[in-house]
Amino acid sequence: MLPEEQIQAVKIYTQNKLASDTSGHDFAHIERVVTNSKTIASEIHNINYLIIVLSSYLHDVIDDKVVDNVKEEVTNLTNFLTSIDLNEVQINDILTIIKSISFKNQLNDNTINLSEEAKVVQDADRLDAIGAVGIARTFYYGGHVGSKIYDPHRGPRRNMTPEEYRNIENQTVINHFYEKLLTLTETMNTEPGKRMAKNRHQIMLDFLENFKSEWEGKS
Repeated sequence: MLPEEQIQAVKIYTQNKLASDTSGHDFAHIERVVTNSKTIASEIHNINYLIIVLSSYLHDVIDDKVVDNVKEEVTNLTNFLTSIDLNEVQINDILTIIKSISFKNQLNDNTINLSEEAKVVQDADRLDAIGAVGIARTFYYGGHVGSKIYDPHRGPRRNMTPEEYRNIENQTVINHFYEKLLTLTETMNTEPGKRMAKNRHQIMLDFLENFKSEWEGKS
């Protein structure tokens, strides 16, 4: 199977897997991440473009935010990738990338060594978590899981374990900006990612300032 055909097959696989998603990790998110990855990759040499594109499409299909049985979905994905003529090395590279780039996993181990391809995909995914789209997705996900919008008496959590991070009983949507989103710009791996993140970071800061001013009736 030609690379173009493999990409198309993976695109359809991902569309089917995420067709019913209502958490903000839908196929529209995937397409934005793929676009971000292509933009970043266009400025970087000596990287595997095919692995980057395939991993960008697949980065959420085995995520526990999206699927109920991660082990089963890993098996399904491995079988699918084998069926479209990807070899063992390629499949291992893709699985390694999509298992290693999440924010939650790095809370548990901040020494994870990312490949150059993983750095591109991680930056692309994190770019879609910040800025105007990131703000929209954050509130959409907060509603999906039942988080409060804001509690002025509850400050952001610090030094969280992965389990604490996913505990929505102690989370508010506004605190999520401080617990995760505002930290992402400084963790960008690539120069294009860092550059693209700056404006999106400022958009979030401006939003939070206006939000708190309106919440307190000052504007």
